[in-house]
Amino acid sequence: MKTKPTKKETKVVLDPNFLVLPQTKKIDIFKQIKQKKPRAKFIVLKSIQKELKEMNTKASKVAQQLIKQKNIEIDTIKTDKTHTDDKIIEYAKKKNAEVATNDKELKKRCQEKQIPVIYLRSNKKIET
Repeated sequence: MKTKPTKKETKVVLDPNFLVLPQTKKIDIFKQIKQKKPRAKFIVLKSIQKELKEMNTKASKVAQQLIKQKNIEIDTIKTDKTHTDDKIIEYAKKKNAEVATNDKELKKRCQEKQIPVIYLRSNKKIET
């Protein structure tokens, strides 16, 4: 009996401004992304985790709790880049990942490099 090949998971790198949406916009970003991409595997770069700690806001604290609760993979990237956006782009290119962001500049840069972007539309709906 032949088994159907399993669809490969989709790696989704979460940008800090996307991780604060559950607190700031009261939406479940994880549920909405999973509805569109059932095999989504969420990833946060170590530098993003550090950035969230440094922000020290209610939204960033909620984001940190969600990272733990949702058991999101923390990954690192060996790079000479220092800016978070550069690290995200480099990681997405190397790992064939999608980027979840609401940062207009990062979104534009990802699109220029043919990196798929997941973003929030009309303050309530996740688009891919």
